[in-house]
Amino acid sequence: MGFELDAIDRSLCTLLRADGRRGNTDLARELDVSESLVRKKLKRLIGAEFLRVVAVANPQKLGYEIDVWFGLEVDSASIQSVVAALNSLEAVRFIAVVSGSFGIFFEALFRTQKELYEFLSHTLGTIAGIRSVETWHMLRVDKRNFDWMFSFDEEDSQ
Repeated sequence: MGFELDAIDRSLCTLLRADGRRGNTDLARELDVSESLVRKKLKRLIGAEFLRVVAVANPQKLGYEIDVWFGLEVDSASIQSVVAALNSLEAVRFIAVVSGSFGIFFEALFRTQKELYEFLSHTLGTIAGIRSVETWHMLRVDKRNFDWMFSFDEEDSQ
């Protein structure tokens, strides 16, 4: 992490988790500190990559109703190049190098079955190092939580 979180840091994280659009002035007023202190602390939290404030779109509302997870068996020497190739693909939204029978898991979104077919039959086939592909098509998503409730270590919260 690079630095210790104090009570104001923890409070800022909690407040922004509930509403990432809150302004520095509003946050400062609620925490009873100066706006400049809030600005400084947020710059530090974001700069250290401890915190990131982003807008999250709902892919289904934008027409991406086909959500597919992929498991790739890859040559161990090709893992990094396969990850780099996947990173460049617009449809791919999540990539993880994992242990087990697959070397890489990733998630991709598609508007149509045709897009998915083209991705499977043409795009993945051009990536060197992939030995096999297994897919899991999401039929229904019952929980997609972007409001992850983090907690601080017991000693941090005192």
